[in-house]
Amino acid sequence: MILELQGHFAAKGLYADFLAHLPYTIGFFEAHGLAFLIGLLFLSMTIPRPHKHWHLFAVGVHALLGIANLLFWGSFIYFGLTTPGLIATLLHVGFIILQGYCFLRH
Repeated sequence: MILELQGHFAAKGLYADFLAHLPYTIGFFEAHGLAFLIGLLFLSMTIPRPHKHWHLFAVGVHALLGIANLLFWGSFIYFGLTTPGLIATLLHVGFIILQGYCFLRH
């Protein structure tokens, strides 16, 4: 994810030639972020009361996707999808709040 950010925004590093200012970078960033979060989810299965951590996983997923939307807002502009992008980002914020509440109450 760091290499993708570096390649996209700074046009430097391993992925610079491929991802520099490419509007599709958001997909690569989200895919690798989700893979990381799924790895953490698998690790959480080794601790007591792992079911409680599903809410934290959901918070992480929505935080990743919402932050990706903001970081790569230019992709929504490029594709003419600013209104759906805004709605999706606001929904991610709402789900972060709801899942955080569920985690605290569980």
